[in-house]
Amino acid sequence: MWDVSMIAGVDSPDRLSWKVKGGLRKKEKQVKESLKGWFDAFHRMIVESLYLQYQFLTAQMATFETRRANTGHLMRVRLGRKATD
Repeated sequence: MWDVSMIAGVDSPDRLSWKVKGGLRKKEKQVKESLKGWFDAFHRMIVESLYLQYQFLTAQMATFETRRANTGHLMRVRLGRKATD
């Protein structure tokens, strides 16, 4: 799941650094330092665009999966097969 806090305008290194996971938790000071002043409106626009694409593709894949499942069922019915065939 994506974290949209940066898209929403959160740019405080203190607020963003607690979101890191795994091995980066041990390097919290370096993470905070790396976030200072590097994420601006341009980066926010790019991340928002990628997030919107992700949402669109996720919804599209769910639609494809549903249609595929329904088509598979119809093909089995036409061929007189059981769902386990």
